[in-house]
Amino acid sequence: MAVLRTGQFLPPCLATGIADPPAGPEWVHEIKYDGYRVQAHVVDGRVTVFSRNGHDWTHNFGHLARELAALRVRELVVDGEAVVLLPSGVSDYHRLREELSKGEQGHIAMIAFDLLWLNGCDVRDRALIERKSMLKMFLARRREGDLLRFGDHICGEGAAIFQRASALGVEGIVSKRCNAPYRSGRSTDWLKIKIAQTEDVVVLGYLDMKGSRDIVGALVVGQPDGGTLRYAGRVGTGFSAREAAEIWKALQPLRASPPPLARRLERAQRQGIKWVEPRLVAEIEHRGWSPDGILRQAAFKRLRLDKEHPDLTPSA
Repeated sequence: MAVLRTGQFLPPCLATGIADPPAGPEWVHEIKYDGYRVQAHVVDGRVTVFSRNGHDWTHNFGHLARELAALRVRELVVDGEAVVLLPSGVSDYHRLREELSKGEQGHIAMIAFDLLWLNGCDVRDRALIERKSMLKMFLARRREGDLLRFGDHICGEGAAIFQRASALGVEGIVSKRCNAPYRSGRSTDWLKIKIAQTEDVVVLGYLDMKGSRDIVGALVVGQPDGGTLRYAGRVGTGFSAREAAEIWKALQPLRASPPPLARRLERAQRQGIKWVEPRLVAEIEHRGWSPDGILRQAAFKRLRLDKEHPDLTPSA
C-alpha cells in the first residue's frame, strides 16, 4: 500500500494549447474554467490546498477547507480548479479575486476533475476514464450548494462540443485522452482550446510605457452607453514595440480633457491616464466581460481606421 505524506505535493499534469479541438472517440472534453488550478489533499483529517506551483494556499480557502476536512476519507488527492460560479454556471475570475481577498471567509468552489490518490492507492497510472469514474462515485453524495463539485466530461466530436462551449461564453475546453495515465508536466494527452472573442472599443486615453515617454504602455478603452461612454478597462498587451510607438504618435494630436463617462472612475483607475478625444477605434481580443463591464484578459489586435465610435454598439 502506498503512503501519502502530509504536504507531499504531486506536480500537476499540464495541458498543451492548440487551435482546434481533436476529433475521435479516444477523447473526452471538459469545460475550461477561468480560475486557479489547485490540488486538494486530505490526509487523516488534515487539509492542504496547493497552488499549481505547490504553494500552500489553504488559508485562502476557509470554507472549502472545512468542507474537505469533513469528508469521510483517510487519504484523498484531487486535481481541479478553484472558481466562483455565476448562476449561469460560468466562472467569474474577478469575483474569485474578491473571494480570495477574504481569506478564511471566502466562498470559493473547487471543480474536481481528476483523482490522484484515494485511501492508500496511487491511481495516477490508471486510465483517465477510470479515475474520473472513481471520483464521481466518491462525490456522488455531495449536495447542491457544496463547494467541492465534480467536474464532468462530455463525449463526442470535439468541434461540436467546442461550438457549444463558445455559445455558453466559457473560456474554452480541455480535451483529454480517455485511456491516458496521469503524468506530471506538460502533456499532449491533455489539450486546451481557448475561445477568443474580439471587440471594437473606443480609445479614451493611454498610459506611457514605464521608463519611456513616447511609447504606449496600455490603452484606456470604453464602450458606448446611451449618449455617453462607459469605461471598459485597460489593454496592455498585444502591441509590438513598433506598434506601441506608432500608436503613441497617433494619439498626440488627440490629447484632450477627460471625456464624460457614464460612471466616475475611482482614483486608482484614473491614475496616470493621458486622455484623448474619443475618436479612434481599436479591435481587441478578450475572454469576456466582468459583471461590472470590464474586459477580461484583453489584448490589442489593431486600430480600426475604418471606424469611429458612433458606429459602435454596446456589447457587454
